[in-house]
Amino acid sequence: IDDSALSFLPGMFNIRNRDARVDFFLGKEERSLLSRKTESSLQSKERTADIDKNRDQQLTRIFKEDNVPTLINRAMNEFSINNVDVAQINGISNIESSASKSLKARSMSDSGHDAHGIMQVKTATATMPGFGLPSIFDVADKLFIRYDDNKKQQALNQIEKNQAQGVFKPLTGQAAKEVIRLLQDPDINVTFGANYLNYFADRYDGDMEKVYLAYNQGVSIADKFDGDRSKLNAEGRRYLERAEKEGIP
Repeated sequence: IDDSALSFLPGMFNIRNRDARVDFFLGKEERSLLSRKTESSLQSKERTADIDKNRDQQLTRIFKEDNVPTLINRAMNEFSINNVDVAQINGISNIESSASKSLKARSMSDSGHDAHGIMQVKTATATMPGFGLPSIFDVADKLFIRYDDNKKQQALNQIEKNQAQGVFKPLTGQAAKEVIRLLQDPDINVTFGANYLNYFADRYDGDMEKVYLAYNQGVSIADKFDGDRSKLNAEGRRYLERAEKEGIP
């Protein structure tokens, strides 16, 4: 716009310098505050980009150099997991996602029934696991891995709505995408699954058949299990058989 066309107008439009016009309209203090907010927002975006880039670099190294037992050891040290051992957690990971695949392929694995990553965790369970256990967002916080707070709240809102309706179902939309993104991070996924198994081992006083049933089919099944496998459904029986083959009684 040709400012000269506005030169006849009084007030701010008669001030040729843009910054001076802003000072006229907002005042110098308000303008300074606006400038600081803008600068802070830009810095925040830059920090977020740096954090994401750094994690991407870490994942490249993890997928190249690490394996599931290494991830389990990290999780056990970070979260004081002491009711289950590395072999038991690793055995369950091998049942949940094929041990013959690469770590990256296992991390990206999707059951087609809303179970994701190495430990095949469902989106709703990951978001609100219950039993006083850390959610994937809590795990991400402790591991300094970034996530979108707005999408976290969307996920929590969906689950609360589903609970009010008495249903358990997968997350949807952008909330689901964010939770799945976190579940595809091998450190987050393995740590979450290890914490879950650790809790069940404490709940069932080391009765590993119940622990594995709880992980696969939920506590409502495991609580009632009396050792008679004939009372289990086919999936439950197969799961315990696979655990035996993994050598994790």
